[in-house]
Amino acid sequence: MKMLFLRLFLFAFVGCFFTACATVQLNPGAEKIIISSSPLPACLKIKKVIISDPALTATISEKITEFSISIAKNEAFEVGADHAVLTIAQSRPIGSSQVIAEYVACNPI
Repeated sequence: MKMLFLRLFLFAFVGCFFTACATVQLNPGAEKIIISSSPLPACLKIKKVIISDPALTATISEKITEFSISIAKNEAFEVGADHAVLTIAQSRPIGSSQVIAEYVACNPI
């Protein structure tokens, strides 16, 4: 019986943790940022950052999450970019993933 309650508690805690981590509100104006997965060579490179996304590492996912997209849009808008190029980088140990975000200006806002 204790084991059942422990499992239920653990399941609820992990679910709540990832739900909380996956919610990032967009700042006003950030919705205009265009997300791309391909480099944009004709654009002015402004900044390159690494976004740590706990959901990527935990699930060993190959898909960029809404969490990372929202963070990238907010940061890109703050630095004056109009595009964010997002890619996933596998790191050691195998299964650990990070999102590389490069903020560029093709049509300055």
